[in-house]
Parts: sequence; structure tokens; C-alpha cells
Amino acid sequence: MNFEQNLALEASREAGTCILNYYKADYEIRDKSYHNPVTTADHAANDKLKEILLGECPDYGWLSEETVDSPDRLDKEYVWIVDPLDGTKEFIGGGGDYTVNIALIHQNVPILGVVYAPAKGELYAGHAESTAIRWLEDTDNEKPIHVRNIPKEGVVVVASKSHG
Repeated sequence: MNFEQNLALEASREAGTCILNYYKADYEIRDKSYHNPVTTADHAANDKLKEILLGECPDYGWLSEETVDSPDRLDKEYVWIVDPLDGTKEFIGGGGDYTVNIALIHQNVPILGVVYAPAKGELYAGHAESTAIRWLEDTDNEKPIHVRNIPKEGVVVVASKSHG
């Protein structure tokens, strides 16, 4: 693992802790636009991610669903792209199917991705230079994961229960 991957893993878990502080508790809900809710938990996780990722990599760009910044942020050699709480409607409904998503782009090419489900204590990460991993909070164990071959029966398709 490299520096950025370790940093993204740490940041995702810290943001997940922020979100869990609001989970099934009182928090503010606002409508961002087009019946798209945003909560205090979204903003707290976004602030934590920005603090950690840009704190360690201040020259990197930043693109987040919850942050409005200048367009020049995307002209950087490296750009963090985050959705601090993907699945806000699920979160509001008290379900556990929401995630913290982090990607790192280098010269317009994705090189790193992290998806962390804090309510489930389950994290997936992959880096262009190494294998992908699955980490489980209850065992604090990382396990390498790999893509399987397409079965004879065909591919498996996953769909969102919130979006068609």
C-alpha cells in the first residue's frame, strides 16, 4: 500500500465515525435540490475528509458533492473526489446501506478508490499499483480480493434499491 491509500483508509474510517455520531440521533436535514437531502452528518463527514486528505496533501485538488469550490481545483495533478455520505436517504431512514466514498485521480486517471460502510464496519479499497482489499472492523483484518471470471450463466448485475 502507498501513502495515499493508507491516508484514504484512515480518512474514510474517521468520516465514518463522524457519521455514526449522528446515526439514529437528531440532526438537521435540508433539501439540496430536486428532493435531494443533505444532513448535518454529510457536512461533518465532508469536513473531516477535507481536513485529513488536504491536510496531508495540500497541493491536491478537491471535488466533493458537499463542497462548492473554484473550478481550478480540477486542474491539479492529483484530485481527491469524495462523496462523504453516499446514500443519505438510506441514512435518514435508519438503514445501514450508506457509504463514505473516496477516489484519487492522477492526471485524469483514477488510481485509488475506497468505499466504507460505517454501519456495517466493512471497507473495500483498491489501488492501481496493488490488489484490492476488504477490511472488516470486527476482526480488524484486511483480506486481498480479486475479480472473478464471468460465469457461464452470465454477469451479475447489482441495482440500487433507491434509484432505478
